[in-house]
Amino acid sequence: MKKKRITSTAAHLAINGGPPVRKKTPPQKMLVDEAEARAVAAVLKSGRLTSLSNDAVERFEKAFAAYCGTKHCVAVNSGTAALHVALAAAGAGPGDEVIAPPYTFIATVSAIIQQNAVPVFADIDRDTLNIDPARVEEKITRRTKAVVPVHLFGLPADMDRITAIAKRRGITVIEDACQAHGALYKGRKVGSMGDMACFSFQESKNMAAGEGGAIVTNSGALADKCRIIRHIGMAAKYEYVALGYNYRMPAMSAAVAHAQLGKLDSFNERRARMADYYREKLVGLPVKTYDPPPGTVSANHLFPITLPTSGIEHTFEIYKALAAENVPVWWVYPRPLNSVDFIKNKRAYSKGCPFDCPHAAPAKAGGGCPVADELSARTLVLVTAPCYSEAVARDTVKAIWKVLPEFL
Repeated sequence: MKKKRITSTAAHLAINGGPPVRKKTPPQKMLVDEAEARAVAAVLKSGRLTSLSNDAVERFEKAFAAYCGTKHCVAVNSGTAALHVALAAAGAGPGDEVIAPPYTFIATVSAIIQQNAVPVFADIDRDTLNIDPARVEEKITRRTKAVVPVHLFGLPADMDRITAIAKRRGITVIEDACQAHGALYKGRKVGSMGDMACFSFQESKNMAAGEGGAIVTNSGALADKCRIIRHIGMAAKYEYVALGYNYRMPAMSAAVAHAQLGKLDSFNERRARMADYYREKLVGLPVKTYDPPPGTVSANHLFPITLPTSGIEHTFEIYKALAAENVPVWWVYPRPLNSVDFIKNKRAYSKGCPFDCPHAAPAKAGGGCPVADELSARTLVLVTAPCYSEAVARDTVKAIWKVLPEFL
């Protein structure tokens, strides 16, 4: 029987014709000033705009590696490229399995498929929304090549347990830190605990270059492999030693990223204040918020709240009502990746590869990902971008208190 849609007829809601909390939704944008302008101008005036002819990329790589507490950084042109390069450097390929959470941005998993490996989903922890180490261990087979824990919304995953599990089995750990620049886990920066870690510098990230990404690692051998793969597979000019891609970071992107790196800690402090404000002002509403576990400091890329109701239709009605109030509340991952059609039906490529590759085997049995299925359908996120004023945060809270009582 078809479920009845749950709606509100409260006249004061903007979705029903009432006045919205804000006249317009505030745009999210990078915070830039003369530092970025001077850095870009210097590169542009040099007339040398690529990493092959300008040292801006190399200077950024050294600075970002130092910030993360790693020995090496390999800059690329996106976070997706970073994940792809890292998986290739780890040797993932046909017949291999890579464990990842289903509750994340699709690039985490599309990079696995692009490397012709099979994504195997391990469910998430109900209290953090991050991958559950116990579920990771259940999914390991002799074909497991790597595990990709995601520091979702800026909150570090349980890296001690994950790295211990992987070390016992000889499995590569690739941190997906694309939303967690500057987050801390037991005093260490995220990115410094796995064999490799991947970052994105897309303009919505905690530090940005417009577009861009990076892999950090303490392994010189892995860093060398990453550099070859990002540069057409060349070890030297026209010396092709591996299958590679043109994933180089442009010099102007590196210049912007370097300037943003100097502001990252202050940006994260602003995000933390906004997250604390939301956590305090939402007390009394029947929503779940997520406190960082002891020993962790979130980068607060986004601030998730989980509604008590079940059903994707109900969440959609609430989301539409909040959007009508013109506040920055998003519904980023309404369905987990294990339910994406081309993944669920094993048709990423026209003939079913990599799932039906002759080298592959059926994924280990053990059920789906019920926690991710449940929480993705009822979790919204509040935007914590440092471009937003305190007034935006106040209006976001006001809109939530206005809308949610009419639906819950």
